[in-house]
Amino acid sequence: MKDFTDLVQKTFYFGVGVASLAAEETTKNLKELGEQAQKLANELIDEGKIACEKISQDFDNVVGRENIGSQQQNVSPQPSEKLKKKLLTLVKGDLDTGLRLVNAEKLKNPGRSEDWYWEKVIYSYERDLD
Repeated sequence: MKDFTDLVQKTFYFGVGVASLAAEETTKNLKELGEQAQKLANELIDEGKIACEKISQDFDNVVGRENIGSQQQNVSPQPSEKLKKKLLTLVKGDLDTGLRLVNAEKLKNPGRSEDWYWEKVIYSYERDLD
């Protein structure tokens, strides 16, 4: 009977040891996975920054060329106040969204007047709301 009790006790300790070792390995693996995920996230953030800077430079180059053309045509580089107010109303005061839409339109249709871009964005935005 003592041998049986001893066998049950050893089996129990064996099971607890396996569970303990599995928990330690899992904790270690999760920690490594978290570190790898953080490293990947940091790399993606850095890549995003580089891409945004390149897009910004490309945009500045395009806008610079457009401004030269618009200055030669005596076209105002600023939209009318009426158009500004209308677009800001449509985007619920979110200036960044409004400017992003206008800038995207400038990239798609270079060489137009500033009012044209704003009117196009307003038209498209109103059309998409319906």
